[in-house]
Amino acid sequence: HTVRQSNSSLVLIASFKGCYIFNLRKDHELHEALTLQYYDLVLKKPFVATVSCPVTTTPMPEPPKGLSISCSEVCMTVQLPAGPLSAVKILDSSKTLVPVLQTPTLCGYALVKKDGKNILTIPYTACDVKLVEKRYIIQVAYVTSG
Repeated sequence: HTVRQSNSSLVLIASFKGCYIFNLRKDHELHEALTLQYYDLVLKKPFVATVSCPVTTTPMPEPPKGLSISCSEVCMTVQLPAGPLSAVKILDSSKTLVPVLQTPTLCGYALVKKDGKNILTIPYTACDVKLVEKRYIIQVAYVTSG
């Protein structure tokens, strides 16, 4: 997100790919929203506001149990259940499941074990990441140890 000064006001420029953006249903329409807290110098008190823009994309489905996904400006981080790192695979453009640990370094994937979970970091510029309806999409397959 970027904040710029314009005359006597501040202008917030927020990327739909950025952190803290969430889906919101408003008037039977899907919106992408951001909640802000700011301090009004004239009224001398804080305010909280949610700003939103309508979008025409379908909402993302909930991830499966035991999986969490977080997004930043440059990458997505997927927390997978425990399992062998060698069993975490990416579906490549030729529809072949390729172990992440065997992908070329230039793809930019990072896969590590942390706190009993497998953590996969995927840059939006990584191999086989597609932009579909304003959302970054990649297909990941994994095997749990349970």
